[in-house]
Amino acid sequence: MTVATLPTPATMYRALVRKDSSYEGVFGVGVRTTGIFCRPTCTARKPLRQNVEFFPRVTDALTSGYRPCKRCQLIETGAYGWHHPDPPRNGAGSNVRQSIPILWKEGLPINSASI
Repeated sequence: MTVATLPTPATMYRALVRKDSSYEGVFGVGVRTTGIFCRPTCTARKPLRQNVEFFPRVTDALTSGYRPCKRCQLIETGAYGWHHPDPPRNGAGSNVRQSIPILWKEGLPINSASI
């Protein structure tokens, strides 16, 4: 799915606020004020509209500098079809170390300039 095929930002924000499960897997949400990204159904407190950006893929959020939400466990649960091959057991590990297997799976270049 490309950005062009995503619903409108107003529709996605409305789905986020309502925790609409019909949008699960359609988009992810990056929260600028916290640096995390979530799925639309996450139970975390909802951010203001001006503090979010929407992503069609988990890797887009990761390469934009967001880290996965610990509450909705986006990567560990395999949401959007993404599976972390060895999820951290105690939350240890940097965003980069956790993200490398996902970026590698996508075939994105992994070097210091791209992360």
